[in-house]
Amino acid sequence: MDTQASPRPSVFPSPAVPSPTGRAVVIGAGLAGLASAIRLVARGYEVTVLERGPEPGGRAWQREVNGFVHDGGPTVLTAPFLVDELFGLLGRNREDFLSFLPVEPWYRFLFAEGGTFDYGPAETLAPQWERFEGRPGESYPRFREHARALFEAGFTQLADRPFDRAATMAAQVPQLLRLGAYRSAYRATGDYFRDPRLRLAFSLPALLLGGDPHRVSSIYLMIHELEQRYGVWYPQGGMGALVRSLADLLKGTGRAECRYGETVLGLETGAHDRVRAVRTADGGRRPADLVVYNGDPVHLYRDLLPHASRSLAEKLRARSGQHSFGLYIVYFGLRREFPEVAQHTILVDRDERSSLRTICRGAGISERLHLYLHRASATDPEMAPAGGDSFYCLCPVPNLGRTPLEWEVEGPRLQERILDRLEETVLPGLRGSLDHCFAVDPRDFEDRLLAFRGAGFGLAPLLHQSAYFRFHNRADRPANLFLAGAGVHPGAGVPGVLSSARALERLLPQDSPS
Repeated sequence: MDTQASPRPSVFPSPAVPSPTGRAVVIGAGLAGLASAIRLVARGYEVTVLERGPEPGGRAWQREVNGFVHDGGPTVLTAPFLVDELFGLLGRNREDFLSFLPVEPWYRFLFAEGGTFDYGPAETLAPQWERFEGRPGESYPRFREHARALFEAGFTQLADRPFDRAATMAAQVPQLLRLGAYRSAYRATGDYFRDPRLRLAFSLPALLLGGDPHRVSSIYLMIHELEQRYGVWYPQGGMGALVRSLADLLKGTGRAECRYGETVLGLETGAHDRVRAVRTADGGRRPADLVVYNGDPVHLYRDLLPHASRSLAEKLRARSGQHSFGLYIVYFGLRREFPEVAQHTILVDRDERSSLRTICRGAGISERLHLYLHRASATDPEMAPAGGDSFYCLCPVPNLGRTPLEWEVEGPRLQERILDRLEETVLPGLRGSLDHCFAVDPRDFEDRLLAFRGAGFGLAPLLHQSAYFRFHNRADRPANLFLAGAGVHPGAGVPGVLSSARALERLLPQDSPS
């Protein structure tokens, strides 16, 4: 596949010489915040990005230890055209900043019941069917057609379409009903696959967006078509390299400033129900014609906006929304290579349905561990020193909601359980070659990202918390406040947060607000 071409042209071409539009402040330098800032610059705004952390990235942070480079959060890139488009908006080529490397296989599933399934391009799936189904894969073309229909409805038509009006949502209901979006992703795969392991493999991508595949809408099966059309990629240098390239792109315009270590304390509103300025912890006040918030919407509506400026609907979402599970992630470097381990390996334990129910309900850490192992150096050897490998292992855990765990005690215990499981399965001799090891838990998400209850993905991707029922890309009030990121429409994941910036741009005023 050609890594240098964008499969989908930009739908928001930048004018050759944008006219002055106004002052915009973007709160948060995550992927969605950077993408929003780029789109605002392309529309003529002078942009200031305020980030409370020491560097850009948000969930996509990166850390280097002894020459081992660790991605903090996302580890995979689909829909690469969304990145190419951002560079094109400012008249630049992504290839001049960043290279994309193909991932092979996309994911490897290891099932406790037995069997390995390599998930990748359609042509690589065919040889595996008979091992699971006992028959050729005649059902796959029907599944692909269903995934294609969901993709056209859920991504092509709706992902970057704002859902700030109930009428917009109502118009989509007949199509969603026709496609069976009310069924769970796992249940829908039963129409095509008999083996529960295959059903899980094709519905589990929802787990990487913060949802239980036994509960989230089958609309998320569209991810299969997204991957089949555009592939699965890894930025050379890791996801941190993607973040840095977007920040460099902004800096090169001369019309944007990124300020790190600046914590926003509140938004100042005035006449005509508009945000007038952003107040920071150092006593600063930044006037703004337009504000974009890239962070957890619950923090925005509970802590930053004056009470009188919050709509009833937004108060209810902030108070009663159901949030995704938390994440416990172990990062480690090994002084030896494991070339047989894929970049993305998913270890599925027995009775995953009961385990995920326990986690999502906040009832405690499951006895069964379902792990997502990321070996960055499998695709990009520069992510580890010569002769070594860089890893992280993600384990879903309860968020900090109903029954907060004592992570000072539970964290070290869980880390040892995870290392034991990896050593018994895919990384024999792990501890004997360990260079370093550290972990993060839901408290880190709460403290560093201001994520409500330490949820790893914001609101859970449930049907009743999607589109119009999710936080909107434009606040109900004030009129010049916009939102981007995992907590708003269309949701978590790199394509989701980049599409949220697209949806936001569709809502921008067409003339100067000043």
